[in-house]
Amino acid sequence: MSTTLRRAIAEDAETLSALGARTFSETFAHLYPPKDLEAFLAYAYGLERTRADLAHPDKATWILELDGQAIGYALAGPCDLPHPDVAPEHGELKRIYVLKDHQGGGRGSLLLNTALDWLEKDGPRPLWIGVWS
Repeated sequence: MSTTLRRAIAEDAETLSALGARTFSETFAHLYPPKDLEAFLAYAYGLERTRADLAHPDKATWILELDGQAIGYALAGPCDLPHPDVAPEHGELKRIYVLKDHQGGGRGSLLLNTALDWLEKDGPRPLWIGVWS
């Protein structure tokens, strides 16, 4: 089996949208009433938002693939967390997910290290990790 990690492009929007909704659901669906989950997925992982993230010049997304199938991804960019210590120059790891059946073996670490390296490509700066609370 061949694992590859690559930077996502605009043509990956549908794949990322579906993967995002699937990985979020695998992780958190049990916490939401079905209608609330459906509304959240449409907002947070919808095609329009995914396309906007991919087109944003200050954001980057990577896709982890196993034999050509998307199994994980990471999204990074400027920090926009609602915290009083956040400054415009801070970076954020916004999302990092790997499908449950493919967790383990360092795949998440590969995504994490790639995103962190990209966030500090112009030198060290404060970095934040956006997490669901």
